[in-house]
Amino acid sequence: SVGLGHKDLYNMDVLSILLGSGEDSRLSRALYREKMLVYSTGSYSYTPKEPGIFAVSAVLKDENAEKAIKEIWTQIECLKTSLVSEAELAKAKNIVLSNYLFSRQTVQERAGAIVDGEAMAGDFNFSKRYIEGINSVTKESLKEAARRYLTRENSTIVRLAPRRSNKSVRPSAESGMPALSNAELFKLQNGLRVLVLEEKGLDIVSIMAVGLGGLRTEHFATNGISN
Repeated sequence: SVGLGHKDLYNMDVLSILLGSGEDSRLSRALYREKMLVYSTGSYSYTPKEPGIFAVSAVLKDENAEKAIKEIWTQIECLKTSLVSEAELAKAKNIVLSNYLFSRQTVQERAGAIVDGEAMAGDFNFSKRYIEGINSVTKESLKEAARRYLTRENSTIVRLAPRRSNKSVRPSAESGMPALSNAELFKLQNGLRVLVLEEKGLDIVSIMAVGLGGLRTEHFATNGISN
């Protein structure tokens, strides 16, 4: 994608909101609410000083991967061939600006923004320029930016999938996690069960209490008693 000083920075930030920010985004509506292909999905525009990346992500079942990838490209192609509505554009720009402004509420945050603007964009007044840039985004400029950067030729697809193995994977000392099979179970006279798991490499003691509760165990008369 583009770097922080590029003129298309503002279009890419708005595109990322349109595609994957929130439950009402295009990806969430198509992949989650309508076709139920994913557990979650999103997108973001990473723009450092040098050219960055425009990323789309999804958490899903392995067997839905190809269908989800196809639908993601369908949504991207829509942005490249059709203009977004005025309402959708206004909402996306408001989200970008509110996120930006809320991250600069304190004196420390505003001071940091001045330093970052000078160091990364060569302009200590970059924050003001950023707001003006987002407000200048149009339906036509979004369409052109999507055509220019969101191409299949320029894309890389990464899949983080479980290993294919017939053996069950169990935590071990070699992996840095103690195996639960090493835990000792004690049953107290009052009915409590205590699991003790020792790892000799750490000089700490951690205690966790777990009990049945919540809506699964409550009824009308005891509703809320767990809290």
